[in-house]
Amino acid sequence: MSAEFQNREPEPTKRTVNPGAEKWLGEVIPGLVFTEDQVNQASKAVGLTNKREREELMEKLTKLGIVKK
Repeated sequence: MSAEFQNREPEPTKRTVNPGAEKWLGEVIPGLVFTEDQVNQASKAVGLTNKREREELMEKLTKLGIVKK
């Protein structure tokens, strides 16, 4: 390997949520409901630290009826 390749900074990666995951949760476990606090705690636990990404996830789950305010 060249020295240039070895010393290169890793490129930041964008975390993506499986686009069908939210829908899948509601289909596999009918009646599954979480509070906003539970979703926030779980998203932080798995490393989703970006506030905007957590809010987007919350919106999607709320639209699907998985999160109750």
